[in-house]
Amino acid sequence: MLLLVTVLQFGLSDRQAAQAVRTRIDWKYAIGAELTDTGLNYSVLSDFRSRLLEGGRSEDVFERVLQTAGARGLLNTRGQARTDSARCSARCGR
Repeated sequence: MLLLVTVLQFGLSDRQAAQAVRTRIDWKYAIGAELTDTGLNYSVLSDFRSRLLEGGRSEDVFERVLQTAGARGLLNTRGQARTDSARCSARCGR
């Protein structure tokens, strides 16, 4: 669940993401939570990211997200790459 929230969180603070988990039906559906789920404390997200980095798992997670997105046709392997997409480009065959 924490990994999914972290992916969905793009552009949001930890507090905003935790609020979305508590209040948004689409987020609850996406992470597999019950409608009555009370959510999580925002500090859990920071702790989770720290554990990923300490355990050297952040690259594994990134690779898994790329593989899943590619398998579902969500990545365009042709066309212009953005300046901040070097990591994706190298793994997506650009």
